[in-house]
Amino acid sequence: MKKLFVTILFGLLLVVPSMAQNVKEISGEIFRERVFDYKSDEGWAFKGERACLVDFSTSWCGWCKRQEPIFDALAKEFKGQIDFYKIDCEKNPDLAYVLGINSYPTILLIRADGKPLMLKGYREKDAWKEIFDEFFFELK
Repeated sequence: MKKLFVTILFGLLLVVPSMAQNVKEISGEIFRERVFDYKSDEGWAFKGERACLVDFSTSWCGWCKRQEPIFDALAKEFKGQIDFYKIDCEKNPDLAYVLGINSYPTILLIRADGKPLMLKGYREKDAWKEIFDEFFFELK
């Protein structure tokens, strides 16, 4: 029984870290390089070349953890069309402050043309796909 428990535990340790491999966790510095340089730019200026989703979350947020596999699946599905990033607001409090993020999860969507949309709260995969269709692809 003990051997079975150890085998299962080891298997989980291999699987769990790889769940969010399609969503890149980035620092505030990388955010400034790839998305928006909030320290230098006076107004909104998107630095990316294609649409992106930025997940602002914390390690203690249950809804954030629940949303991780959804974003991982969406990142696979929309690979090459939308870049997926994750920011840990506990590690980047200045960025959260500047953007006015005070609840988690907060999601920043940015179209390739630079138009941003900030959303708060957890959503199921189908709801995100509808939002993507309307905001990124203007299908509705």
